[in-house]
Amino acid sequence: MASAGEMAQCDNCARLEIEAPALDAVLESVPDLVLIQDAQGRYLYVSPAITRYLDQDRAALIGHTWQELGFPATTMESVDAARARVLTTGQPLIEEFALDTPDGYRRFEYSLSPVRGAEGHTEAVIAIVRDITQRQLEQAERNLLLERVTLEGRRAEQAAAEASRRASELDAVIDALDDAVNVYSTDGTLVRANPASIAMFGFDSSGMKREALMERLRLRHPDGRLYTLAEIPSSRALKGEPVRRERVLFTDGNGREHIALVSMTPLRQDGRVTGAVSIWQDITDLEQAVADLDGERRRLQAVVQQMPAALLFTDASGKVVMMNDLARHILEISSETTTPEVSQLVRYPQRWLRPDGQPLHTEEHPVLRALLKGEVITGEEATLLRADGSQRILVVSARPIQDRKGRVLAAVATFADITEQRTAERERDAARQEALEAERERKRFYREAIRAITHYRFC
Repeated sequence: MASAGEMAQCDNCARLEIEAPALDAVLESVPDLVLIQDAQGRYLYVSPAITRYLDQDRAALIGHTWQELGFPATTMESVDAARARVLTTGQPLIEEFALDTPDGYRRFEYSLSPVRGAEGHTEAVIAIVRDITQRQLEQAERNLLLERVTLEGRRAEQAAAEASRRASELDAVIDALDDAVNVYSTDGTLVRANPASIAMFGFDSSGMKREALMERLRLRHPDGRLYTLAEIPSSRALKGEPVRRERVLFTDGNGREHIALVSMTPLRQDGRVTGAVSIWQDITDLEQAVADLDGERRRLQAVVQQMPAALLFTDASGKVVMMNDLARHILEISSETTTPEVSQLVRYPQRWLRPDGQPLHTEEHPVLRALLKGEVITGEEATLLRADGSQRILVVSARPIQDRKGRVLAAVATFADITEQRTAERERDAARQEALEAERERKRFYREAIRAITHYRFC
């Protein structure tokens, strides 16, 4: 005899069989799948949408469990556990599962709700299954798009922050430069002048037009001619022409005259000139220092020429940078000949001998020892072999010129020709020797004479 529960379930089945056509009519156009399972998990109703996911007649599902129908356990066990919770708690829930269908792998969302009997007990569970594959794909695309937008936003923020940081660094660098920096807009207006520019010009040129700046500074060529508007570096740069270290004369706001080297570079965007930046290097003091140095050099050359000794200067590389006429004469360097390397003047073995007649190696020469080793050499004697075969005896002194750290910057050497002195000394020594020999001969004569007289008287 059937239990009360089984009788109730049979009643539900009968009732669903009667109501199924009506449900089918309602759910025919609904894409969601509707399922009703009893407490034992048997399917009591399956909506027409099942045919989209299974190759089975839906009538064959009625009255069977998923185990009997061979549905995949990996999916159905979790669904069955959810159905059991609804039966136990009487509370609806929503879950998801995946299923391999004839249309491929699909993702589903299902909601489970209790179906209560006359006494209020849960006798069955109705499941509404919705294919959310496309929704999840769209959501994934939206999430990906949002992630990309977020990433691009972060990148844009980072780029903006980096650009701001670099702009701040560039501003700091420009402000710290000793040279004047001016930035021009496309129409020739100065939009930026650093502190060095303000100090150099004697006023803030920001906001001025290039023609106004040209007139206020009285820009002039090195020969004193005034610039025209088309000739000034800013006009040329705004036409796309780079300007490199052009000498410009100008008068600052306080009336002082200056000499500057001006360089300008066009600013471009997408191949179009959008402005220009200029750098002014004030070389007024440098030019004066060069002029003063040139004057000192001329005075030094005059002094060197008047010295009674042969003298030459070399730089750190060994190039002779200055020598007087006496040095040229002694070393046989023509006044038309470009000053050579010092190693060419002291090369071995063609030119120099030691006092003992042995060759003086190049690296042993006093000039190179002073230049390469920093030695101070005073009064070393050496013999110079001249082109005509004659020999000159020289006393060579050399000294390095060093900076505060002891690095050799140059060397100076003097050559004193003592050939005549040595010749006179040899002649004097020969005369003295001759006189000594004569004195010895005289004394020998007197001794012989005395001996002869004495012998004569006593014999």
